Amino acid sequence: NRVIGAVGGLKIEKGFLYLLKAAKGVTALYKDVSFLFVGNGDLKESLIQQSSALGIAEKVVFAGRREDIPELLSIMDIYALSSIKEGLPMALLEAMAAKKPVIATRVGSVPNVIQDGQNGLLIAKADAMALQTAICRLLENPTEAHRFAQAGYDTVRAFYSSEIMCKKYMDLYQLSFT
Repeated sequence: NRVIGAVGGLKIEKGFLYLLKAAKGVTALYKDVSFLFVGNGDLKESLIQQSSALGIAEKVVFAGRREDIPELLSIMDIYALSSIKEGLPMALLEAMAAKKPVIATRVGSVPNVIQDGQNGLLIAKADAMALQTAICRLLENPTEAHRFAQAGYDTVRAFYSSEIMCKKYMDLYQLSFT
């Protein structure tokens, strides 16, 4: 069974409704795929009801708030960020650091991290069909998915590791007081 995962608060900004709509199309094409949502929030009951209304409840797991994110990332085959509003999501960086191929919406600082077709796939926000197409593309092309996963890992190591981020903060701090 292949797992498409997402981590984040179950709230409107995360665009999980679009991921659920994409899940309907993906699971119709691929019987061995399920979706894992990790997080809690105001929309949890609504999203559970929506998965039932779409007829995919048995293919969707709402895991709630969890402390074992690295373990959950390890079982994901693809990480999907469906946000309609975002800054720089740590969950995206964590997925990349875990060597997961990522699909993300073009919001906030995400395009500064993901170079479309290089270290992941970028799609328009609020577009369930684009999300479905991107997921299917990676399911059908494991070599490309692996290449994105490795390139994403390299990106995080080069630009977003704790050491690099600490140095950037220190440089900024020193600029402020000189």
